[in-house]
Amino acid sequence: MNLNDALNVLEIAKKEALKSGIPMTIAVYNSKEEMLAYQKMDNAVEVSVKLAPAKAITALRLGCDTDNVSYLGLPTGILSNLFHDENLSFYGGG
Repeated sequence: MNLNDALNVLEIAKKEALKSGIPMTIAVYNSKEEMLAYQKMDNAVEVSVKLAPAKAITALRLGCDTDNVSYLGLPTGILSNLFHDENLSFYGGG
């Protein structure tokens, strides 16, 4: 993925956020875990500033949407010891 690809992903995500009526913060990374694009929409909740990059890294490392793996970070999940890693997020969605 290059910068142009990342900006296209960012635009698609922004359109989806506008359709849903929920302002979001969007982070796009390449396979080397380098952030290529980032944008906080007006009125997006402040927690999303840290949450968006963590969710993107989690999805990248696990190879799927965080919605599909959120249960793994629960106290009984096999990845529960990673739940407190500030670079990861097991909150579902995105």
